Amino acid sequence: MTTDMKAKGLVAIPPQITKKLGLKKGDLFEITEQDGNIILVPIVIKPRKYLDALEKELAELKQALGVNEEAQPEGE
Repeated sequence: MTTDMKAKGLVAIPPQITKKLGLKKGDLFEITEQDGNIILVPIVIKPRKYLDALEKELAELKQALGVNEEAQPEGE
């Protein structure tokens, strides 16, 4: 796939890629240069509901494994 640079350095991401990655207007990206290549990485912000679900699952796993956070040495 190819694309061209527009005024002010704007580059369009082809629709096939935006659809595949679920990208929307206003999404944030980290952009870097490496060995002459431009690397554009979407910054994914997880909604709170997913974090809550992960915290619950982590707590359940810790309980199942018998992990006691209070028993860990300081600094960890």
